[in-house]
Amino acid sequence: MQSSRRVVLALLCAALVAAVGAAAATGGTAPKRADKNLGWVLSNPRIHNLLWDDNWTGHNSITKGQIHTFSKKLAGGSWAGPASQYGVKSLTLVETKESGGLCDKRPSSTVSTAKVLLWVACMILPGTGVQIPTPRLPISNDLYVVYLPEGTTISDNLSIASFTVLGKTFGPFTFVKSTACDDYGAYHALSLYLGGLYPIAIIPAKCAGGSIDKLTAAASHEIIEAATDPIPGAGWIDNSIPNGSPDFRRLKEGEVADICSSAGAVPTATLSRGGFAVVPYWSNSAGACAG
Repeated sequence: MQSSRRVVLALLCAALVAAVGAAAATGGTAPKRADKNLGWVLSNPRIHNLLWDDNWTGHNSITKGQIHTFSKKLAGGSWAGPASQYGVKSLTLVETKESGGLCDKRPSSTVSTAKVLLWVACMILPGTGVQIPTPRLPISNDLYVVYLPEGTTISDNLSIASFTVLGKTFGPFTFVKSTACDDYGAYHALSLYLGGLYPIAIIPAKCAGGSIDKLTAAASHEIIEAATDPIPGAGWIDNSIPNGSPDFRRLKEGEVADICSSAGAVPTATLSRGGFAVVPYWSNSAGACAG
């Protein structure tokens, strides 16, 4: 994950993250930078592209067809091969769907993470044509990759106003205050439905500025991290990176694609696979970035 979104997720799933943290391994070092922890991964990731627009191509410079073709080539190519060492096997593209059913046709100019999760919850209800997550413990293999239109920004502000107890004033406290394209480019999260947990990757097209390479690089980054660490800290991540507040560095620098990003320990340029830009990610077996 490329941003402080990890902090949002930690706050939403605090009890789970605390339990995982207690089981964490000691730090990873080269060449085995990624630690297994509980080893929770998506064993056979199934990609569902959800485009939050009822006429995506008509409203965005990067078309629905380009996104579908990229995802198909990503799933059918060799890029995901090195992830098999982490227990991630075949990568499959299931569908590419625009807004449907009774769900919001298009988002407003600014939405929160909570609003995105609610829209995804609507899209997996009957009437949209989107396949629902298949139950699996600890988390479904069905990965919903949400593309937000170029005119939409995500902004989150989790804060508590000042309050007074026994004559003493506390706060205000700000836990998370961040905005897409300023503080991050894309991120992955998870949500809950009647069958259990399922993973989500959120890709704001606005941050790509009309560049298909920037969009596919961001999407591939979050797809591989959602596959190898779908419940942050319970899968493969470099435990040697400190994870204390307020920076939560491990959650921004320690996942397999983070390690190979410009902010990571082994900065590596993007790759071209199937005519699209994708990110490399850390391979313990190679002791280097791969993909």
